Amino acid sequence: MYNRRVRWALACAAALAVASAAGPAVAAPRAGIVVRAAARPPVPARAAAEAVRAAASAAGADARVDPAPIPGAVPRERLRPFGRARALADEGWRAYKRVEPEFAEARLAEARRVALDVLALDGGAELMAEISLRLAAVRLYRGRAREADDDFRFAHALAPDRPVTTAEFRPQVVDAFARAIAQSPAEVTVSVSAPAGAAIEVDGRPVGAAPAAVRVRVGRHAFVARKPGALPAARVVSVTAEGGAVELALERDPLAAAAVAPLDVGVDEVRAAQRVEARIVEADLDLLVLAAPVWRGGAPALVGQRCEGTPVACGPVVEIRFADAAGLAGAARALWVALVERRDLRFPPTLLADARVARGEPPPGDRTARPARRWWQSRWLWAGVGAIAIGAVTAAVVTGGDDARAIVDVAPCDFGACEP
Repeated sequence: MYNRRVRWALACAAALAVASAAGPAVAAPRAGIVVRAAARPPVPARAAAEAVRAAASAAGADARVDPAPIPGAVPRERLRPFGRARALADEGWRAYKRVEPEFAEARLAEARRVALDVLALDGGAELMAEISLRLAAVRLYRGRAREADDDFRFAHALAPDRPVTTAEFRPQVVDAFARAIAQSPAEVTVSVSAPAGAAIEVDGRPVGAAPAAVRVRVGRHAFVARKPGALPAARVVSVTAEGGAVELALERDPLAAAAVAPLDVGVDEVRAAQRVEARIVEADLDLLVLAAPVWRGGAPALVGQRCEGTPVACGPVVEIRFADAAGLAGAARALWVALVERRDLRFPPTLLADARVARGEPPPGDRTARPARRWWQSRWLWAGVGAIAIGAVTAAVVTGGDDARAIVDVAPCDFGACEP
């Protein structure tokens, strides 16, 4: 049976779902479900995971159990250069239209430098091409036709389908662009070095694995190296008639490693935070729920914790008890409602190291799960200590005035009450 608060919360959730049916469509939150269990849980971890997933789906979430990383997912902070580069490019283009060519060129050159940080990401090549196209127009206006031609060809190589017409540019720019891309500068060989096996791209096109010797035309080119488990590396190089060498150093991607590291019972808070955050990013999730089936006071229970964001922040651990395996689905629904209600996301991921999960209680009737206690582990001793502590807290609340707040949560087994 649910308590009154849980029944009220479920009713409110159902009412909100009905009320929102006629309203504007809202994207379903993407939720990951990770359920782990210690030895001899009241229900199998797989069954608990499916129950929580079903509860989340029924509430409108796009829920997945143990979500796998999605290729191309990146942390939000690594996307920030997109906005900065676009803002600089727009500022430079406005200056060009105001006939301030020097300021326009400076801003567009800075925009291209910033865009290098996202060149290897989806949309990065197109952004670099757009900035280079505008920079070419400014340089053409300033009488530097050779540099403009190089930038026109670079922009075309990165985004060959991007139309350049008089709808956006002056006729002189359109004509200069057509002449530049019709030219065929001499081809030279460039050696590209990167960690063995890394995939090499030149101007967005794959050219093989490192180390590689590639043929390119004289002029500006974008070189990118990619390898699983590493952050991609990118460089823009002006290749001369002598050819040359390009070195691309790769750094280990900490998120990629953390995303596949196990989230098992007993993982400490620091490692759990790294691995939960990595899963949120790599699987492109809005939230991730950690849960575990445990024994509590001789009855089955589900404990769960909701985590979001980068850096990751979680709510408190919620516990829902139920009578037997038949009540698992209802407990999962109650757990999901309770987790969604909690907005105080200010804790680390603590559930996997929580004593209820990591140490846990034995199943009812199990008298062999724990070793004999020494005198300092006596339930009577610590029950007495607990009583004294509770009395002290109560006194503090009574004498502490209107601002005093105390919540004493004494679990049945904390002072040995579950022992024979």
